[in-house]
Amino acid sequence: MKVSPQDYMAKLPLPATEKWPEGVWDIEALRHGSMSLVLFAPTGKDYQSSHDQDELYIILKGSGVIEIEDSPSSSLVTPSLCLRENSITS
Repeated sequence: MKVSPQDYMAKLPLPATEKWPEGVWDIEALRHGSMSLVLFAPTGKDYQSSHDQDELYIILKGSGVIEIEDSPSSSLVTPSLCLRENSITS
């Protein structure tokens, strides 16, 4: 299956929720078994919290800083159930 980031970017943001008052900035592009591919393109504050599944970040454009449990890191793999805060700029 081929996934086009532009196709999914056109669908963002999804409607605002209580947790994501500026709109939801991620969308699942692919799911296979226990693996999923989610396009995450935040603007402003990132309201993410820990997840049950490990994550792999691939930067398509821009730059950002990811902080994992209060430790700045250049790692793009975030273990499941790990607290972190992302600051994304484009």
